[in-house]
Amino acid sequence: MDTVGLLIMIILWAVAAAQLTALLVRAWSPRHGTRSRLAGALVALDAAVLLAVVRALAPPPGAAITGWAVAAALFGIGVAGLVLRWRRLPWLAPRRADRPSRGRSGRVGGVVAAGVHLAVGAAVIMVLA
Repeated sequence: MDTVGLLIMIILWAVAAAQLTALLVRAWSPRHGTRSRLAGALVALDAAVLLAVVRALAPPPGAAITGWAVAAALFGIGVAGLVLRWRRLPWLAPRRADRPSRGRSGRVGGVVAAGVHLAVGAAVIMVLA
């Protein structure tokens, strides 16, 4: 493997590790946990897409497949944390008091953006799988 390929592989794995960390923190941290079901679903989708991209573009060679197994296990642990919190979470995060309300159009825009996010993420996974 040439130097550029190795550098790309390291960067992809670092970004995937950061997203897995975000998923685990959002799923299990009482203080920094996700505030809504939508946010939890999006952070899990981001982690799944990044793992699919890493697996497709920078597959681990030989014995390094153990790193892939660890990443998949961490993803499963993160999703399990979200599942355990799911019933206690609202669908959309409550509005913070220090931010001005954008009314119904702000909520609808956020939901539409999240829907596009979910669709693109699912499409990427389907193409790379």
